[in-house]
Amino acid sequence: MNSSPSIRAMKKIFEDLLIALKQACLDVYGDRLISLSVFGSVAAATMGPDSDIDILLVCDPLPRGRMARVREFEAVDRICESSLEQAV
Repeated sequence: MNSSPSIRAMKKIFEDLLIALKQACLDVYGDRLISLSVFGSVAAATMGPDSDIDILLVCDPLPRGRMARVREFEAVDRICESSLEQAV
């Protein structure tokens, strides 16, 4: 018996995650958010059970330095945490 979610169910899970991700980015970056793009298997709707969500986030301004930008994005992670837990 296969316990993997159906393709339809998997697409719904990722769709819900993308909605949460978009809102979290709007909440964290606000007017600084210029573009949020999804690419890879999720964008092509060819995702599998082990797929991740590949994004390109364009904001202006951003903090100087990679670690400062990573720390700022951690707020997006925290906001999306419950959505990610529900997806598992």
